[in-house]
Amino acid sequence: MEVYIPSFRYEESDLERGYTVFKIEVLMNGRKHFVEKRYSEFHALHKKLKKCIKTPEIPSKHVRNWVPKVLEQRRQGLETYLQ
Repeated sequence: MEVYIPSFRYEESDLERGYTVFKIEVLMNGRKHFVEKRYSEFHALHKKLKKCIKTPEIPSKHVRNWVPKVLEQRRQGLETYLQ
């Protein structure tokens, strides 16, 4: 199984502040699957996993600014975390 996060996009919302959605690509048994998740969903998964197993570090929950360079670093960190 191979897991990648090839891209992300910013979502605007009338109900809450804008947020970033990460596109996750999973290659398994020669088939590609895609799912999109917010950072908060990664963080919730991390908290659950930490109770059962030793987990790698996850990128910081707080990002000071939402410039593409910072978001790209978060994307890379999340991809490493998933692998």
